[in-house]
Amino acid sequence: MKARSGLVALLTLAAAAAGCASGGAASGPVIGPDGQPVQVATRPSDDNFTTSAQLYLTQAQAAGDETEAAQRSSLAAEAALNAINANPQNPLAYLLAGQAYLGMDDMVAADSMLQKATDLYPPYAAEVEAYRENSWVDYYNGALGHLNAGDLDAAIESFEMAHMIFKGRPEAMLQLGAAYSQKGDFEMSAEYFQQVLDLVEGTDYALADSMRVAGWDEYEIQAARFLGQVLTQAENYDEAAAAYTEFLENHPGDVTIMAQLAMVTMAAGDTVSAERMYNDLLNMPNITARELYDVGVGLFQSEAYMASAQAFEKVVAVAPNHRDALFNLVTALYQAEQWERVIELGEDLRELDPHNPLAFQYSAFAYAQMGDSDTGVALQETGQNLAFTIDNTRLQPFSSGGASLSGQVTNNSLAEGTPVSLRINFVGIQGETVGSVEVTVVAGAAGMAEVFQAELDSEAEVIGFFYEVL
Repeated sequence: MKARSGLVALLTLAAAAAGCASGGAASGPVIGPDGQPVQVATRPSDDNFTTSAQLYLTQAQAAGDETEAAQRSSLAAEAALNAINANPQNPLAYLLAGQAYLGMDDMVAADSMLQKATDLYPPYAAEVEAYRENSWVDYYNGALGHLNAGDLDAAIESFEMAHMIFKGRPEAMLQLGAAYSQKGDFEMSAEYFQQVLDLVEGTDYALADSMRVAGWDEYEIQAARFLGQVLTQAENYDEAAAAYTEFLENHPGDVTIMAQLAMVTMAAGDTVSAERMYNDLLNMPNITARELYDVGVGLFQSEAYMASAQAFEKVVAVAPNHRDALFNLVTALYQAEQWERVIELGEDLRELDPHNPLAFQYSAFAYAQMGDSDTGVALQETGQNLAFTIDNTRLQPFSSGGASLSGQVTNNSLAEGTPVSLRINFVGIQGETVGSVEVTVVAGAAGMAEVFQAELDSEAEVIGFFYEVL
């Protein structure tokens, strides 16, 4: 690994601590109020071995490449181990050994040595934490590189190394929870999400470093949501409900968690309770369009189609150009066999989503049900003869603002190589367009789908999108 920033300064602190050492523990035990001896920290002391170890660590920090740095770290570890053999109660020897093993990427040994150093000399705690966190940053950033390269297993290994050496930050735990969920290991995934909750809820924010805990409230919400989701995927419905309920006890009124609790209640077979929960959500005062959307999805999944349509209709009233909300509204009405409303809103949907065959099929069937077969057949043929279709769209809003949209363009009758230019318009919380991104997709062979992605860099909150073909 690369040499870690800040190591020289921290080594200076270690040397200073050694310089003022008295060379051993205080003479005679200290008696506590219970009449029992109180353990006194063994003070660090310097010798030829620790001096050599510090020199090698300084050389490792200044090394020109990773190979040389690792070699110098190995020499430092050897010298530190000699110091431990010479004086097994010298905390400085363990501290230096821990630093050396960090440079050798041996997190198991580093963790053990640093813990021993702190056990022997508790004043080392802050210094050791800094070493651990520096190493955590290295591994965490390396894991993100593996993720970006599509190597999930390598990413997990690096996130695990980061988590092994430092457990004072939740980001690696969140990533591990998500990664194990992706691999289908829901038990491990749930364990890491639970660790996030334990860390965040067990931290006294008043005493913590404000920079470190910035954003932890959002991490807690994410972990609670994901924990319930993976427990639901594992069909542990009671555990999922318990996790959501516990979170809501500390954070009452979180609509998304309440909707997920209703969803897992439905999955457990308690339809009556789930529908009551959804109806309570639907009628909550000051509920936002984004929250209503989540409620609509939950109601749809519970097959309460009319109530689902009611939720989506409220979203569309706020954001008429929210493509997904309008599509879901028409779909819910279709499932509820509300043919007149499907016909009424189907025209709006086709204007907003003109290259989606389902936008035509829903209306075609509704017209047929209402006795207008000619119009139904015409719409069906139009939907079937689209030159290209746009589907599999997935919007991912960012918590800090902006969003990413992915989807695919499938060529039906275009000449191969024809460019298809799209303008993706992102919709804000008041239904306004907060930004647009243009993308061009080159049509593949007939029947082939080409993936596109558009990302909006903005501070504005995004709840939806619609597209235009240029």
